[in-house]
Amino acid sequence: MLRNHRPHVRPNRRRPVFAEGNVHEIRLDFSQLGYWDSLVANKPGETYMKCDVTVDGILYPDAGVRFKGNSSYNGPTMKKPSRLTLKNLWTTRRTTA
Repeated sequence: MLRNHRPHVRPNRRRPVFAEGNVHEIRLDFSQLGYWDSLVANKPGETYMKCDVTVDGILYPDAGVRFKGNSSYNGPTMKKPSRLTLKNLWTTRRTTA
């Protein structure tokens, strides 16, 4: 997906992302070529794939998405259920000794 605008980075982590009763615009931006094939390959292990997510113009960098479901995933259409996490799954975590 190409973007002509620069979305705002999420300003307040305590603000709910999805307000009840609203329709939201959600965009996924993958840096990987062939992301669809990677999502399909990662399906059996339920492995998240890195992407940037923009919700109503607010950017959530380094989020993750994966396919989910079995019967709905194996249906005849290209529309596949997915699971999205807005947490940065790729940050280095500090450990204490």
